[in-house]
Amino acid sequence: MTSLHKLQLGSATIEYTVKRSRRRKKTVQISVSDGAVVVSAPMRTPNREIQAIIQKRGGWILDKLETESQGPPPLGLVSGDVLPYLGRELTLIVEESDVRKPSAYLDSDCLVVVAPSGFCDEERRESVRAALVTWYRAQATELLNDSVSRWLPAMDRTEMPRVLVREQKTRWGSCSADGTLRFSWRLAMVEQELIDSVAVHELAHLEVMNHSPAFWDVVLRTMPDAKERRKRLAEAGRNLPL
Repeated sequence: MTSLHKLQLGSATIEYTVKRSRRRKKTVQISVSDGAVVVSAPMRTPNREIQAIIQKRGGWILDKLETESQGPPPLGLVSGDVLPYLGRELTLIVEESDVRKPSAYLDSDCLVVVAPSGFCDEERRESVRAALVTWYRAQATELLNDSVSRWLPAMDRTEMPRVLVREQKTRWGSCSADGTLRFSWRLAMVEQELIDSVAVHELAHLEVMNHSPAFWDVVLRTMPDAKERRKRLAEAGRNLPL
């Protein structure tokens, strides 16, 4: 169940979405991503309790919103733009050709997009973006399947879970009740260490479905520097161009 709310905090107004779930038993979690504030709460949590939590963490929320608003400007997606891949920089090269669908491939330190000719600027930009998303998603699928399989033994697991890569703007990953792990394709842009930290985080949810101390015990036992990696991931996420 989802509902929209507003809270006045001094001269600022915080708009937030409350998502209630029967599976969430105790904790109330706040996330800020792409300018949206989302509160995940147990089904029976009173609105006044959620408002009190928003008010208590209002300074942090406003800081996050301000930081996000100062992120990098959108790229024109033309030759010469710089795109990240596994934490390194690639130069975008856009070539027009007599093709029906755009495609992308890696050539040394260049990410080459072959786009249909004859498009106007906006159509060309959307075509290039579509090719890039398809390419990053394919890379992320391979990288995340590899990362999950490498970390399974460290977490005393042998059965490979189902791994899906999706368009997820508000989170890096998620774990569903049936054990399916879902990840954002944008993870292909960051360093391998940070990809591994998200894989371990979601694998830990196969054992503990919340973010209680028991969950963090599982994560930190497997990856002692997980929280430091989490901070680096948050910083990297603020500067991703797509």
